[in-house]
Amino acid sequence: MTERLSERPRPFGVGFIGVEPARSWAWAAHLPAIKRLPEDFRFVGLANRSVESSRRAAAVLGEGRAFDSIDDLLASDEVDLVVVTVKAAHHAPIVERVLARGKHVFCEWPLAVNLTEAEALVRLAAEAKARSFIGKQGRVGEALCAIREIVGSGALGNILSTTVVGAAGVWGASIARANVYSLEVTQGANVLTVVVGHMLAALEFALGQVDSVNAVLSTGRPWVKVESEGGMAAATAPDQVAICGTLASGAVLSVHYRGGLPSGAGITWEVYGSDGMLRLEGASGQNQMTTYTITGSFPGAETALAPFGAAAAHHPGDNVARLYAAIARDLREGTRTAPDFEDALRTHRLIAAIENAATTGQKQYCRS
Repeated sequence: MTERLSERPRPFGVGFIGVEPARSWAWAAHLPAIKRLPEDFRFVGLANRSVESSRRAAAVLGEGRAFDSIDDLLASDEVDLVVVTVKAAHHAPIVERVLARGKHVFCEWPLAVNLTEAEALVRLAAEAKARSFIGKQGRVGEALCAIREIVGSGALGNILSTTVVGAAGVWGASIARANVYSLEVTQGANVLTVVVGHMLAALEFALGQVDSVNAVLSTGRPWVKVESEGGMAAATAPDQVAICGTLASGAVLSVHYRGGLPSGAGITWEVYGSDGMLRLEGASGQNQMTTYTITGSFPGAETALAPFGAAAAHHPGDNVARLYAAIARDLREGTRTAPDFEDALRTHRLIAAIENAATTGQKQYCRS
């Protein structure tokens, strides 16, 4: 029997904090993602730094309410899920307010600017009655799920080593005015925290947890040209990240990310096992949004890798839409499939270990 419309669960009302037309990640990825899932989510409205900014964004969108303030949005009974897509330095105080109002919250990665802030937010989330989610959309990418399945099946044998080389895409010789803030390490949004953080979250999901790290962090460009202005901006955040370590399985880990645009592939990721290997290449060094071409040599490789032999057309919101679909299932069914604040804390602890290794010159252990 066809399900009656009145029996279908209503879509979750979504309110956004931080939407800049034509230039923000919320605009490019989040809004298109929820529009793909009309039975699960409904865009209610947004709140920016000022009511004028909110009204301008809503006018460009042509839909949704421009709330007068964040508190106004949080007070709305129409809003079930609050999506926080402001700069990383503002995540913690806003997420605290969302949790205090008992709303479900989806915060972009990174959760906070440092481990101390992240730990505090996880404690608050554990005490709240609402669910928390983190923007680690790379974890639900089709290619990553395939790699996890292949590795888990034992097709590669024992994993011996894995190597990642990537270009961050941003933080090179020049930078857009809107991104200048990210050159300051205290802002918490740089090559290590954003790009390497996303990559390590994906790598651990596919291959298992990192056990130990040695690291070098370097700011090779202490002054960066501001695009379209000609001036220079000072940089304190690292634009070179080199990590060597081990996974819990004993496999050797090597990761090198550099700021700026790629000269070839944006990312090359290799996984070597006792019985075979995998090689992933993406045009963008940002694992969470790239499309991978995958090749490999192991029993059954031709069948397993057939869908990934060539990079297909890809939208930045593809993985974000998959993450929202997982969030909808979790909210309706009480499952825990989408990454949450506990997952975020794991990666923040790993980043802190990398920073400590670089500062002290000593190996750091990352066991949970």
